[in-house]
Amino acid sequence: MEIFLSYRTIDKQKVQNLINQLGALTTQFQFVDHSTIENSEEIWKTKVRDKVSRSELVLFFIGNETHDSAPVNWEFELCKTLNKPFFIIKLSESISNLPVFVQQNMANVIQSTPVEIINTLNLRLRQPNRELRVEQYKIMVSSTEKVTEQRLKVNNLFFTVTTTILSISVLIGKELHFNILSSFLLLLITSIALLTTFFWEKLIKSYGQLNKGKFKLIEEIENDLKTNMFQREWDILTGEIGYEPNTKTESKIVLSYRWFIGFLLVIEFVYLISQLTPIICKLIK
Repeated sequence: MEIFLSYRTIDKQKVQNLINQLGALTTQFQFVDHSTIENSEEIWKTKVRDKVSRSELVLFFIGNETHDSAPVNWEFELCKTLNKPFFIIKLSESISNLPVFVQQNMANVIQSTPVEIINTLNLRLRQPNRELRVEQYKIMVSSTEKVTEQRLKVNNLFFTVTTTILSISVLIGKELHFNILSSFLLLLITSIALLTTFFWEKLIKSYGQLNKGKFKLIEEIENDLKTNMFQREWDILTGEIGYEPNTKTESKIVLSYRWFIGFLLVIEFVYLISQLTPIICKLIK
């Protein structure tokens, strides 16, 4: 984790002593600064901007003379512009004149003891990076849309397959003039269509569970980002509008289609029995 250090040059020795103590306790942080005197202010600002941009966090060290330091105040404005998290460390508890940005951000002031600084940095290290979480949020939302598109394709595919199977059975029956053999074939093919609807329903429920898991992750990310758009939308849909989940609706459609195929099976079975009855009666006589 790269951390940029902002301080006034006259406080450099105090800051360095504190950083040395931190380095003796942990090696997981890389501290960088830019107190070098450049040929022009613009060159200095360019180099500082580059280092702050690469850093994950900025530490501001406040001494007795920091309140009127233009460079430190500029670095704070840069930190805000780049949306970098920051903490403020007072090099002395008896500082009489605090910079304005410190007075406005007292919640970011931490104790100057090495252990307290490391504990704060470790806590920050464990917190998810907001930009990363936003990107993860976008990916998860996009993936749910892809799942919805995929399940629509699957529904169209299974509907096409089952109707094709039924159409083939009718064509076979017609070609064989709906004799006993064709009746057996009709029963067999229609049974295959009925069996297909169970796989269809299972896949629908599988997509529903997949989306449920994705929405669970989206909810966790929203909690990290302190927002609840998806949860709020779901509450409105189910509580105020009476929305029915796609999985439930699609399952009902498959069930209705299954009843229709079952009805065809009954008709085909009765027709087969009516064809076999005369033959059975002759054999009995």
